Amino acid sequence: MAILAVRRTVKAGVYGMIVLGFLFILVPGVFVRIFSPEPDVYSIASIVVQISALELIGVTLNMIYGGAMRGAGDTVSPMIVTFIGAISKDQPGLLDDHFAGLGAVRRMDCHGD
Repeated sequence: MAILAVRRTVKAGVYGMIVLGFLFILVPGVFVRIFSPEPDVYSIASIVVQISALELIGVTLNMIYGGAMRGAGDTVSPMIVTFIGAISKDQPGLLDDHFAGLGAVRRMDCHGD
């Protein structure tokens, strides 16, 4: 029964993130305008929003499977999944930095390093 629930949750999560990812790629300006109407911010943030669409499915799977394993009482597997997820979800963030030309400044601002 629990395996079926996880499968359904994964399916719903992935489908939802696919739709949201397409929106991020096709109309990133809609999401950027919510936070800042400035032209300089708009041009850079639109690229960052499009690249962040690559993170959505990985983050979703990481959260669902990690939560399912913790709920099952497993402690080692969630640690491994979280570690792999943390490494893989930051890769598009590195692309954001490269293409937006923000470098280490963005990393310090967003992650508090």
